[in-house]
Amino acid sequence: LRSRAGASDRPIHAGARTQKPDAIVTINGPQDCIKVVKALQGAGNTAPIVGTGSCVVPDVFGAANAVAQGMYITGETEQLQQLPESDEMKQFLYAFQRYSGAAQSTISAFTLLGFQSTMNLWEISNKIGVDNLTSASITSFLKSTKDQHNWLSTPYTCAGPPVPSFPAICHVSATMYQVKDKSLVDVGSFEGLNLL
Repeated sequence: LRSRAGASDRPIHAGARTQKPDAIVTINGPQDCIKVVKALQGAGNTAPIVGTGSCVVPDVFGAANAVAQGMYITGETEQLQQLPESDEMKQFLYAFQRYSGAAQSTISAFTLLGFQSTMNLWEISNKIGVDNLTSASITSFLKSTKDQHNWLSTPYTCAGPPVPSFPAICHVSATMYQVKDKSLVDVGSFEGLNLL
């Protein structure tokens, strides 16, 4: 990873240390989350580190857990390590075990997003009705949604979308978690648009 500030070719962790940021946001694949955090800590960083939902991987809660303590992670859905466990998470875990039979350690943020999308489509399809179900009826239904139930997350609204120039974006909320012991503690939801 290299710093994008100026023409410098120094590693990002060196730039992070010298610029004394309020927080450092990492955007990387799941395989690099712990590596990036270790590099930042090795460079003497003391600023809070924020990762995306792709950082919800076994390493963060397994052998490398001590490195991730206090790290913040944003997410679009509830997470497996979140306590207390919701009814919808219990339904996800039941479906995951029944249909995949895989170990829970294979569950990622992408697994949860896939389940969320599937359940949201199932719920919408039931509201439209099987006899009226077409691509056009689904699109029409979505365009009229207001505070529509959203599996494992907060409701979404496509009627009068939050970003008018991008009408397909119907949900701008995210939840911030903090790694504590081997759990994720919900520290609050926010709308990224309000930060712009």
